[in-house]
Amino acid sequence: MNGNIRVGSLFGIPFYVNPSWFFVLALVTWSYGTGLGEQFPNLPGASPLLLGLITAILMFSSVLAHELGHSFVAIKQGIKVDSITLFIFGGLASLEKESETPAAAFWVAIAGPAVSLFLFGILTTIGFAGHITGPLAAITAVLAAINLSLVLFNLIPGLPLDGFNIL
Repeated sequence: MNGNIRVGSLFGIPFYVNPSWFFVLALVTWSYGTGLGEQFPNLPGASPLLLGLITAILMFSSVLAHELGHSFVAIKQGIKVDSITLFIFGGLASLEKESETPAAAFWVAIAGPAVSLFLFGILTTIGFAGHITGPLAAITAVLAAINLSLVLFNLIPGLPLDGFNIL
């Protein structure tokens, strides 16, 4: 499938990663890992890079959750989801067909940003109410910011972003 690597299935939906995803995974791991190492210089050995890798995987998990939001609403409308693919620019849920009405297309489009907004709210609440500190607080804050960024970016009213279909 266009050089994509199947890594399994989620809820019966085939899940792929594009080879470009590994480049972004490495870049994000290095970026967040070195940042955590500078922010918390007492972290031992390779801990900053390991925490960077965990952050990168959780970031892509947020993108995957966003795409699953679209997918679940599409499935509820009777639309088959062919696959979900993560790649250099984010993720894509490949649907068998378009929604039958503009209202139905709206609900599919808004579902992804709604999931990202929910994750932002949960992570922000954990960050403030959970009284967490150190690297865990930093990771939680960056994941909250990433999810808010996903919401705002995807609401831009242009193709192929969700905002176009919402508009």
